Amino acid sequence: MEEITTWESAAQDPAPVEPTPIVEAPEPVETQPAATLEKPEAAPLEAEPSPARESEIVTPEPAKEEPKAEEYVAEVNDPAEIAALPTPAAKKWAKRQFKDAEPLRNFLAYDHPIADFASDLQKRSTTRYQALVDDLATNHPDYLSNKLFGVPFEQAKAQLKSNVPTPTPKPQIDQPTGIPPELEGLAPEVIEQFTQREQALAQERAAKEAIAQKVADLEKQLEAVTGKITNQETQAQKAEISAKQNEIYDQVWSVVEEGIRNSGLEILPTDPPRIANLKTAAAKILRQEAEPAFDKVDENTKIVKYVFEATNRREYDNAMREIDNLKVRARAAFESVKNSPDVKEILQQIQAEAQSKPSRPANPVPPAPGSSVGVAPKQPGTWDEAVSMAQAAS
Repeated sequence: MEEITTWESAAQDPAPVEPTPIVEAPEPVETQPAATLEKPEAAPLEAEPSPARESEIVTPEPAKEEPKAEEYVAEVNDPAEIAALPTPAAKKWAKRQFKDAEPLRNFLAYDHPIADFASDLQKRSTTRYQALVDDLATNHPDYLSNKLFGVPFEQAKAQLKSNVPTPTPKPQIDQPTGIPPELEGLAPEVIEQFTQREQALAQERAAKEAIAQKVADLEKQLEAVTGKITNQETQAQKAEISAKQNEIYDQVWSVVEEGIRNSGLEILPTDPPRIANLKTAAAKILRQEAEPAFDKVDENTKIVKYVFEATNRREYDNAMREIDNLKVRARAAFESVKNSPDVKEILQQIQAEAQSKPSRPANPVPPAPGSSVGVAPKQPGTWDEAVSMAQAAS
């Protein structure tokens, strides 16, 4: 990108250098060889410290450059077809497909334990693994029943039903209320004993009912507390999911600010107001239009939907794997907006404004009095010298 010249940078241009007069060297004398010419004595040098022993010299290791996010990092087991691809983006996409196909390769490898294959599936997505188990139980009940009980499913089901004991209902005993007819005409002492016994039974029933009611109240309180705990856990999970989704969003759409900087639209302190306003307008369009341009592509929205589904299931590894893919697509959306007529026109105006700025000398100081035409005056070394020279000229 062409460098933008500002008023301040023009003020810092170096002052014109006074031409150095050319001094002709004297003709060499034929009788004196050129090898006898003596060189001027060099300035005395300070004594250098004695060099360290060879065994004490430590050669610093060269610093390893960290690979950029856009670069492809090869691994030992990568197939040669990936290395033959032309661009890093193509290599990253092919590497991702290669890794995604690893479970299928393990499934078809007859020497690979099938338990490892199932464990790999469960790690990749617990919910999908559970759905697979449910599907196997629904579509292959006889196989599972023969494996577990040695008989088909319907036979095992019938045997289980026949082995369940039928609960016998308890007889209900109605407690008598009042004096039964067979006790009429008996002695008052017998009737009083019967009445006392009935009262004791009534009190016992009332106490049992009170205990049962208390237990029921405690169960309700326990359900309320359990529901509150469950609700708190649900809220914590929702907050965790939302935080992870926001993290992924921020990582993906950081490419917009990166693109603005790389496009030279970051406002500098030395920018004139006109250029600063044009940069602000272009950056605003890019920030507002990049995401809508991204959403116009159906494949982009499908990947975003998958990321949200994975995070809602709390399978964050599957969601994080899509960040690089989404970044590539977000950059493509950013570039499409950058190449739109509105933004291109603003970029052209910025370039025109930068090229149309008049140049000016680095030090606007008039020539010193008495200086002849064609001879550059002495340039001031400090601000005070510049002021003194200007006052002398007036």
